[in-house]
Amino acid sequence: MRSPTDIQLKRVILDGTLDVYAVELDHNYIYGADYGDIKVWDLFTLGLTHTLRGHHNFINCLQSRGDILVSGSSDMTVRIWDVESEGCLRVLQGHTNFIRCIGVNEKLIVSGSSDHTIRVWDLQAALDPNSSEESLCLVTLMEHNGPVLGLQFDNFKLTSCSLEIVVWNFLNPVPPGQYKQ
Repeated sequence: MRSPTDIQLKRVILDGTLDVYAVELDHNYIYGADYGDIKVWDLFTLGLTHTLRGHHNFINCLQSRGDILVSGSSDMTVRIWDVESEGCLRVLQGHTNFIRCIGVNEKLIVSGSSDHTIRVWDLQAALDPNSSEESLCLVTLMEHNGPVLGLQFDNFKLTSCSLEIVVWNFLNPVPPGQYKQ
């Protein structure tokens, strides 16, 4: 793009036959989510390649990382998908209300929910089929007074928003008395 006026419409890939609640883009694909399904389009041809199925309610958030896609849903689960094999690798459970937002890096998945909590998940353990369900959630953060609507994080800090903005320090993630294991 040479200037902001150089932006051109390439193609509309949905024609109103699907309500899209979340969208994500990576190096190969465009993902669009609706009630229970994630449609996957080739980034270059814009052709629909496949559909990922497994959620049982609206999918509210998507984030890709390498060859995996992570989705959060109103069915109170986070799912980890292998985009190439079209399979669900793991279902993360523990939230007691809708998943509103997620973040992913090379080590962690962080999910925010309408249950007013944030859960920090061990991504590497979640990708290991031999890991027990109990070992996946590293910590549940409980500081918000309302639904967690957004979050961003890096290796040092997590920032989340609800009725307030909270900044968490990953080097010492939770002050005593403010978490639940």
